[in-house]
Amino acid sequence: MKYWKTLFPVVFVCGLLLLTSEQLVHAQFAPVLVGSANDGTSASGLVLRGSYAYVANGSDGLRIYNVSNPTNPIGIGHVSNGGFAYAVTVANNYAYLANGSDGLRIYDVSNPTNPVNVGHTNDVQSFDRASAIAIRSNYVYLAIVNDGIHIYDVSDPLHPTDVKHTITGGLPHGITVSGDRCYVADYTGGLHVYDISNPTNFILLGTGGISDANAVVVSGNYAYVANGAYPLVIYDISNATNVNLISYTTNLYGQGYALDLAISGNYAYIADNSAHMRIFDVSNPANPIWLAQSDESGSFFAGVSVSNNYAYAVNGGLRIFSLDLQLSISSTSSNTLLFSWPGSTFVSTLQQITDLSQNNWVSLTNISDYDANGDQFIVLPKPTFNRFYRLKYP
Repeated sequence: MKYWKTLFPVVFVCGLLLLTSEQLVHAQFAPVLVGSANDGTSASGLVLRGSYAYVANGSDGLRIYNVSNPTNPIGIGHVSNGGFAYAVTVANNYAYLANGSDGLRIYDVSNPTNPVNVGHTNDVQSFDRASAIAIRSNYVYLAIVNDGIHIYDVSDPLHPTDVKHTITGGLPHGITVSGDRCYVADYTGGLHVYDISNPTNFILLGTGGISDANAVVVSGNYAYVANGAYPLVIYDISNATNVNLISYTTNLYGQGYALDLAISGNYAYIADNSAHMRIFDVSNPANPIWLAQSDESGSFFAGVSVSNNYAYAVNGGLRIFSLDLQLSISSTSSNTLLFSWPGSTFVSTLQQITDLSQNNWVSLTNISDYDANGDQFIVLPKPTFNRFYRLKYP
């Protein structure tokens, strides 16, 4: 992210300019929908590997998309064996599916156009479901609601073997593995941290935090949790036996119920059930800052992943957003503000509002011009009271 120090007291936080005491001015993150595929039904999760997006597509099973051109994702593979696909992970040409009441499904995806079911095991009891999945080396960690974590040896993917079952309590909705640690997002118990250096001896190290946890991602010494209505909760996990809640966000700007998240660089991307993808600056984990959101029609966003300046989300299908477009603001010597953004094929409108608790954004009628580099710009008088600005891309 770029920063500018301005002569005029302004702060611009990724798409929003607030006139206040002198602070740094941030460039805009403007998620712009650039590609979609609508052959999904009730997609719940996804993972990216190379040029492919693998989508856990509810009762529709596994769908595979070629996303080498993010503006034109192409569905190339599909397979269903019953159950309800909640989550997927991919390793060594195999896709592993947390398949609801159907347990664990394993597919050979060496040919993505023809995924083949090669392995299956089901330890799910009545009224339970396999809801989340992670893999480390030759072991798959399957979170089963009401039944804890099952660990499977998949060194032979055709014959997965249950080597450990641990009762975690509560309702495990999310799971990730980092090094010798397994992190579980539990709907009733917050974050659980386990030692998995010996996969057959699953040891609880620490727990903490806020219930309503749905997904977890680990980056460095921090665990980031999609936590229902908050929607982002951050823990310091540098000491696994003393999980330390350091920050959480409140439900503002019309946020829905957080279901999944991705971390890329200094940013957290939250998928929620109101068809939004929210973006937070987490460069200071103790003080996450809301930056921007996407607004899409359709069903809720249940999964999100980020790669190469694109965010991929599932919303009754696959949605792909560009994260490249940025708005910058600088003060001029003539007591005006210069708004500029990269020239693109997207039609953009500069909008303003005086109160973020409202939703009555007003489009400015000023016509943008182009500079010598092909970037668009508008020069406006400096406001005399608090005002927020954003770029709107239809």
